[in-house]
Amino acid sequence: MRLATGGLIALLVALVLNAGAEAQPGSNVDSCYKLVGLLVQQPSPKRELVTLVDRTTEIDEGLASWVLRNVGRHISLGNAIAIATFSAFEADHYTRRVFAARLDTALTRSQRNATGKKVLRELDRCMEAQLTYVRNAAERALQESFGKPSSSVAHSDIAASLKEAASSLVLPSTAHDKVLLIVSDMLENSSVTSFYERGTVRKIEPEAELGKIERAGFFAHLGGAKIYIVGTAVIPAAAQKSALGSYRDPLTIAALKAFWLEYFKRSNGIVADFGQPALLRDID
Repeated sequence: MRLATGGLIALLVALVLNAGAEAQPGSNVDSCYKLVGLLVQQPSPKRELVTLVDRTTEIDEGLASWVLRNVGRHISLGNAIAIATFSAFEADHYTRRVFAARLDTALTRSQRNATGKKVLRELDRCMEAQLTYVRNAAERALQESFGKPSSSVAHSDIAASLKEAASSLVLPSTAHDKVLLIVSDMLENSSVTSFYERGTVRKIEPEAELGKIERAGFFAHLGGAKIYIVGTAVIPAAAQKSALGSYRDPLTIAALKAFWLEYFKRSNGIVADFGQPALLRDID
């Protein structure tokens, strides 16, 4: 199939860059190679960044800006991204993928030399449009995911959600480099255990809590993914006005961090950085 430039971009916007049967499996975008009729075997993505957003966590503008910037930095040719949300296994607050994209890998020099100029023009324009679409769609998906947390959600099933996300989003990825970005206060509040007590965060005993997670079978299988966490124990705006909820004791945060570091170690993940709540550097 060969398309004029105008027809190519129109079809790209109207058909290819939408979720549905035309898209690549596990992606909301189709391949530009398919669109221009060029048969090229695509290699595995160089990197896949999976962003998991906790809908029970209130993200301020600074944290949201950091996440948007770092996800945007990883939207480039040859990479893949996925964005999912979670909160609790109740009503419609379960874990769900809200956007995913596998971006095309650019042709090698020898492949470009063997391809006609007209097809190369179509392909280059398509890839530019693909990048623009994915950047805009990813930003919209994240902004919507950062929406005001629902006060009707009584629980935060973090460990169980991580296990589910690992099995459905992280492990199936064929990327050479897998990165998991978790946007959450990391305060478990489930039927297995709760990190709250009398309206505030309690100082947990990491080993005791890990035992509860193990008995529930909620360790994940992350396949060596590199993990970044932003938002740990972030204080919601409403709680900042309360003397009871506006302070996070350093020893309490240290215990929380020790728990999650061991959790991810037992889940075969590598914690690259642990924001309390912000990260002081960008994702590598």
